[in-house]
Amino acid sequence: MRFTLENRSHDSHKTRLSLAGLPKGDYDILLDGQVIASLNIRDREPNFVSIAVGFNDCCQIEIVKLEKDMGRGSLPISEAKWSAVLRMLIAPRI
Repeated sequence: MRFTLENRSHDSHKTRLSLAGLPKGDYDILLDGQVIASLNIRDREPNFVSIAVGFNDCCQIEIVKLEKDMGRGSLPISEAKWSAVLRMLIAPRI
């Protein structure tokens, strides 16, 4: 999942991102392509990430779910699989 974080105050500051409802697993949080945090989600409780926002007008935040691949370490989940996960999370419950 990727989104743009706007800095409407145009000053350097920290903000806190709250993540909840993600499937169990390991995640990297990226700021403009650089890993700023790693999370291990065990339940659907909120997890928090502190983000240092610079003077730029905006920055890109990306949340990447990692998968274990026999002997090769963590790999990003495929885009198609991630889209399916997101659809499940935002689908209305009947």
